[in-house]
Amino acid sequence: ACIDQGGPNLGEWARADDYSHDIVKDLNNWVSGWTDWNIALNMQGGPNWVNNVVDAPILIDASKGEFYKQPMYYIMGHFSKFIRPNSVRVGLTMASTDQVAGVAFVTPTNQRVLVVRNSNLFETDELMITIPDRPGQVLRVTLEPETIATIVWN
Repeated sequence: ACIDQGGPNLGEWARADDYSHDIVKDLNNWVSGWTDWNIALNMQGGPNWVNNVVDAPILIDASKGEFYKQPMYYIMGHFSKFIRPNSVRVGLTMASTDQVAGVAFVTPTNQRVLVVRNSNLFETDELMITIPDRPGQVLRVTLEPETIATIVWN
């Protein structure tokens, strides 16, 4: 996958939100892995095999010897850092909305991982989510509008 919206745009968080939406949706629909086929591109969004320009998690300015981590880079970290190989996706029930979505896993070390996004652009209020833990216990997490969070617990 990649974000194909007319080439790179440094610091564009709206694209990162699209990225997180795609990853959550795909992982919830039986995808066993996810990668960006253009993890690093030049400042013009190339080169690539079809000569179209796209955005990437890392942009490289070879003339300056610099690279830039785009917001998509940090989104990918919510998944790649905490959802370790051989983790198993588990059921997750959330209110039906396009603004709030998540995906949950149990890792090989029995940690529970929840990646949840609140892409609500129109509300200024925080969103409280409640996660059942053990009988009689819950975790409560507050999400600001336009955020993604990873919750890891034993």
